[in-house]
Amino acid sequence: MEARLNIMASPVAAKALKHLVAAGQAPTESTLPLTTQELVKIRASQVNGCAGCLDMHTMEAAAAGETSLRLNLIAAWREATVFTEAERAALELTEEGTRIADGAGGVPDAVWEALGTGQASLYRYISGRDDLLDLMTDAVAGEVDLDVPLLGDPVADLVALSDRTRSVQLRHPWLTDVPPEPLRLGPHGLDHVEYALRAMTPVALPGGAKLEIVGLTNALITQLVRAELQGRTSESGRTTNADGGTSSTEGKAAERNAAERNAADRRAAQAIYLSRAAARGDRPQLAAALAEQRGAELTDAPEVLFRRTMRRMLTGLLVSDGS
Repeated sequence: MEARLNIMASPVAAKALKHLVAAGQAPTESTLPLTTQELVKIRASQVNGCAGCLDMHTMEAAAAGETSLRLNLIAAWREATVFTEAERAALELTEEGTRIADGAGGVPDAVWEALGTGQASLYRYISGRDDLLDLMTDAVAGEVDLDVPLLGDPVADLVALSDRTRSVQLRHPWLTDVPPEPLRLGPHGLDHVEYALRAMTPVALPGGAKLEIVGLTNALITQLVRAELQGRTSESGRTTNADGGTSSTEGKAAERNAAERNAADRRAAQAIYLSRAAARGDRPQLAAALAEQRGAELTDAPEVLFRRTMRRMLTGLLVSDGS
């Protein structure tokens, strides 16, 4: 299929996409369950016939814990018995809202031909999965709030930016599996780099060194998020119903709380193990390091550990060494 509209090459279309992504944040930040949000997005994408959207939202739903059984039955949600009443109500609203223009027939082919484009979704121009990943990655980058005023403290500003980036990556677990590529930067990614460089304006380092710091920071964020997600997965045992679906929303919340308690218990157990190992006397460097360490550091929550790690790394990197 030939390309009809390339939003990445159009400043106007890219700006419009940024506002669409911003509008999509409203339900993301609401109390609507994440699984319901993804069900709605998938069904709307099915009705619209958008392959790129379906690929993105089914991946995100699966990463959020949705089962293949329920994903396969979304297209026939009225007949399926695996959805709750609340989910069925949301799907009904999605169905009606997405099909609102069906009666009018949508935009006639003659109008599209006159405009020199096609009657298709914005994803029609994508030539392969790599292009789709570029678009998805940049769309998610647009969720990072770059309107936060800079404080003038490069370390504090970049730690805060890293923290906001971490929150977005945790909402989209598939991001940690996307191979990093220098050219995987769309409009939102470039805005992210520009913001980070502005944060480093007071630092006496060459531009190339600052770009390296941006790359290293993003790579470390991804590694720490991946480790945190893997820790969550290892601590949580999913409860399933007889039909293969996951438990209720309340049940999932209880499972997450239990997983967080288990993770805290494991961190505490690890701290005790390290203390006992150091006390044997055959590892003096470890004993010295633990003796100097703040007692709570070994059992700190992931977000606390994340901020401390980023602050220490950035403090070391943002020192002009004349090179």
